[in-house]
Order: sequence, then C-alpha cells, then structure tokens
Amino acid sequence: MQIKHRVYYNETDQMGRVYHANFLFWMEKARTEWLRVRGMSYKELEDLGIMLPVLDLSIKYINPVSYDEEVIIDVSIEEFTKLKVKFLYKFFNKNNVIFAESKSTNVFTDKMGKLKRLDNDIFLKIKEEK
Repeated sequence: MQIKHRVYYNETDQMGRVYHANFLFWMEKARTEWLRVRGMSYKELEDLGIMLPVLDLSIKYINPVSYDEEVIIDVSIEEFTKLKVKFLYKFFNKNNVIFAESKSTNVFTDKMGKLKRLDNDIFLKIKEEK
C-alpha cells in the first residue's frame, strides 16, 4: 500500500534536506495506515493490550529529499506471523526517484513488553487487506 507525505520545513536541516531521523516517523505513519486499511487501528490493538514495538530496523539512504517535496511511502510485508511483522518500505517521488529503502521487524507484546501471540481472529483480520 502507498501513502503520500508532503515534506514540511520542520523536517529539514540547515541544508534544506530532510533530517535522516524523520524517516522513522514516516515508517510509523506507514505502519499505522497499513493496519488501518485492514480494519484495525493501533489504538484498537493497544485497547486489546497488544503493543507492536520495533525490534530492529535498517535504512538505506539513496537520494536526498528536499523541503516541500511529496514523498510516496510504499509499505509491504516480508513476513507476517502471530508473533511478528517484517515491514519493507520504499520512499520515492512521482517520477520514481528513490530516496530511501528500509526494513523493520515489529513484534507483538503485552503492555509489559512480554511477547504475545495474536489470537487467530485478530491475526486473520489483520492479515487480509480490505
């Protein structure tokens, strides 16, 4: 799935380029919308006592992104189990210039951080794209 994001001034550094850490926020935005299109929001998961923290991540920066550019964020799934989700992200513009590629592994836990296996109903709901 894809979402669009316009680069705001506060996301740039003194050189007018997107500060590298902002990609982390965009990854979070993409994960949130990925869940939402499956009929389950982060808030609903949390209300059920299920958290989805990042276990690991990597980002490869390819081209700089400037102020006021529109970034298309493509998020897809490499692996999805009842314990974890491995997300793949691509950041590019309408001309298919790639800005970055990244990955994250997120695990399902309870509120105390202990691994929690999704029950079958929630797993199936999230697994299917609407």
